Amino acid sequence: MHPYLPFTIVPAAVVIAWFIAPHLSASDPGRYQVPRVQQVEDPSALMQTRVRSDKKPDIRVQAFLPHTRPKPPAAEPLLILQSVVVGKHVSLATISGRNLQKGDRINGYVVRRITANGVDLARGKRVRHLPMRALHELPPPGQPADGSS
Repeated sequence: MHPYLPFTIVPAAVVIAWFIAPHLSASDPGRYQVPRVQQVEDPSALMQTRVRSDKKPDIRVQAFLPHTRPKPPAAEPLLILQSVVVGKHVSLATISGRNLQKGDRINGYVVRRITANGVDLARGKRVRHLPMRALHELPPPGQPADGSS
């Protein structure tokens, strides 16, 4: 066998396959064929409802939907109880810089009760208690209550 024979046969086979391939691939049954588009005379016919069958579908649609993480619950609004004044006829509380009485609203909550120990807020059936804390436990003004910046 001649040493240069493989270097001449391989390029010749590639060139021959290049010219023959388009003729062979048109008859290939595995090749994707675009379905024929049908012309619709009345587009409103596409909007008509179809009768649903009682049979369950062959496939589960959920298997084809992308996985999405569940949304985390909405964060509680930051409410800081700054002071409480309890008297015989009136009770006042300062929450996040606003002076409130029983029945006032703040961030969707209604003030239900004001005591020397704290304030009870309600939103529907949800009740939230803001305890009265010592002054050194409160965050500095303009800083979140959890200490993060």
